[in-house]
Amino acid sequence: MADERDTARTEAEKRAEEAREEHAARNAELHQARLEHAEAMREADSKLAEQESEILGSEQILDPAKKPVDEERTDDEFLGIEKVSGKSASKSKSASKSKAE
Repeated sequence: MADERDTARTEAEKRAEEAREEHAARNAELHQARLEHAEAMREADSKLAEQESEILGSEQILDPAKKPVDEERTDDEFLGIEKVSGKSASKSKSASKSKAE
């Protein structure tokens, strides 16, 4: 009976060791995959940054809030204020109040 318990214990210990080794191998594979993914993301970010700088360098910026400093821009335009009935009004609540009147 003691021999059966020893045999069962030995087999259980072997299965546990095999399971630990398989788990460690899967963890190593996952870690490697994460490293490769991180490297691929860094490369993609770098390529996107290059493309973005090429695009911004070669095309005119159409967003008035992002106009280069050397272009003329009124204070109202810079602050996002639009003209309503000859008066300046911000685009927030005061603009809607002015339009309602």
